[in-house]
Amino acid sequence: MKKYTAVEVLDYFKGKIGIKKTRKRDYIDKRNYIISVLYYKFGYTEFELGDIFNVDRTSINYAKDQPYHLLDSDDATFAENTKELAEKFPYIFPYHDRTSLPERVYSVVITLTKQDRDDLRIYANARSQYINSAARNIIQEKLKSIKK
Repeated sequence: MKKYTAVEVLDYFKGKIGIKKTRKRDYIDKRNYIISVLYYKFGYTEFELGDIFNVDRTSINYAKDQPYHLLDSDDATFAENTKELAEKFPYIFPYHDRTSLPERVYSVVITLTKQDRDDLRIYANARSQYINSAARNIIQEKLKSIKK
């Protein structure tokens, strides 16, 4: 499968499609495709995605699962509306069982020096991420390398 980054996905969406308020199916299908990729592939939270796309978290909660269900039901309109995105950013969307409870997430509070916080902010901005997502991603990557 083709490799790409969250920054590439966001830059493409913002540059080619744009972020706007509309209920037009063509736009909503594309937005939901990108939301699902960012949520499932790159670990963005519903709150972060809500801020990026200027919609509330509950809309993100619904939007993130639409690509799986519409592709699973062979919705021709969705497939046509997202064809270009699927070619540029291919992804196999996971089945999300709404009846099961999500994995428990725990909070950890850390203290950073001003320099470390500034460095983390620069790292996050370079990847179009929020600082908490960047910190989580750094920690997860380091933990994966330790487990190997």
